[in-house]
Amino acid sequence: GVLSIWLAGVALGCDLRFADCIVLVPLVFVASLAPSIGGLGVREGAFVVLFMSAGLTQEQALSLGVANLGMSLVQALVGGVVYVAR
Repeated sequence: GVLSIWLAGVALGCDLRFADCIVLVPLVFVASLAPSIGGLGVREGAFVVLFMSAGLTQEQALSLGVANLGMSLVQALVGGVVYVAR
């Protein structure tokens, strides 16, 4: 998860260090366990709060959170298709 989020940050043009991702991504994942509907909103808010402390702008941090959500949805869709095909 850490590597994919770091690569997404690089792809979005964010000046993001891998060491920051190693520390912050697990905190985001823990925050997304808070009671909510699938972690929506909480996860993105955690991205904004935590990654702004790493030097990203609010827009970059939110884009990274939304990209993470998109990657998760694509992975789940692929897994669902494989499961149904079996």
